[in-house]
Parts: sequence; structure tokens; C-alpha cells
Amino acid sequence: MRRFTATAASLCALAAAGCTQVPSPAVPVARSNGGTCFNANQVRHFSTIADDVVDVQVGGSRFYRLQLSGTCNSSVSNPRAVLRTLGGGSWICGGLDAQIVFPDAFGSERCLVTGVTQIPKPLYGVRR
Repeated sequence: MRRFTATAASLCALAAAGCTQVPSPAVPVARSNGGTCFNANQVRHFSTIADDVVDVQVGGSRFYRLQLSGTCNSSVSNPRAVLRTLGGGSWICGGLDAQIVFPDAFGSERCLVTGVTQIPKPLYGVRR
């Protein structure tokens, strides 16, 4: 009888543990580089700073400067730029998480994002 009681108590404890809520994985907030993550689907506007730098507005009040690999000649004149994440998720937290695709009449130019820095609104769109 003791063995049955101990086994029943163990099963009840396991069942109760199985019913407890496991916290959902947190949305990425930061990386070791101190940058704040953002969801690529929330990008509202692009502003080209240089051939290798693009600013993005995320939502209504967050701004990020994206450093691109090399020069991206299409970035200066192409308003149809698309930010695509790499690796299957929607979050961009740092360099190598995304690329910007600039479609044109001859195909598209793809520029790898190598750095992400959150910037204050007064710096958004300001050429260096």
C-alpha cells in the first residue's frame, strides 16, 4: 500500500508540473552589441544616407541606421527597397540578420546588412 501511495503521489506531482504554464520565449530585446532588436515587418520608411548606409523607421517612433556591405549603388535612387531577414525569423538584432533588396529593371541588387544601430529621431535621414 505504501508503494501505491508513493507512486500515486509521484504521478500527481508530475501531472501538476505538466499543467503549469511555461513562460513563452521572450521577444528578442538586445544582443551583446547593445543594439535593440526590431521586427522587419514593422519597417515603415527607408532613408538613404550613403551608398553603404540606410536609415529605417520602425513603427512610429523608433529609428535605426543600417550599415551595408560595400556600396549599394541602387540605394540612392530606389524607393522600392525591401528589407528581408535571413535565417527564417522576422527579427533583426544586428549585422548579418538581414539584407536590403533593391529591385530594378535588370533584376535586383542585394546588400547585406552588416551593422544595426538605434538612433534618435533627430539623426534619422541626416547625411554624414
